Amino acid sequence: MGRTIVAGSRVLLDAPPAPRFGEIWAWSNDDGEVVVHRCLGRSGDRYRFQGDARKELDPPVRPAQIIGRVVAVEHGGRTRPIGRRDRSLGTARLLALNVARGAYRAVVPQRWRVALRRRR
Repeated sequence: MGRTIVAGSRVLLDAPPAPRFGEIWAWSNDDGEVVVHRCLGRSGDRYRFQGDARKELDPPVRPAQIIGRVVAVEHGGRTRPIGRRDRSLGTARLLALNVARGAYRAVVPQRWRVALRRRR
């Protein structure tokens, strides 16, 4: 989760009815690992999540996999609540990332993208 939640932090969870856009939630993936990422919304009967620092979306998450919403983070002996500000800033970063990615795909032809990747 990049800037919002540092790797290795402990999180306090709450169990509201359903994930909403921009909220940070914990869920269990198919391997049984706990993942903490931001909700992008619902697609059919599943939810879509993406980490703030990740480029790709997570696989769709079933409601049974969801553990709870993150309400506070503990790191380095300090506990900090996750509030409206974190939701707004994180959502803005994610939206900017996805808009930039979409613009890049619309402007740069596929053959150029492959050539650029090979150079790196």
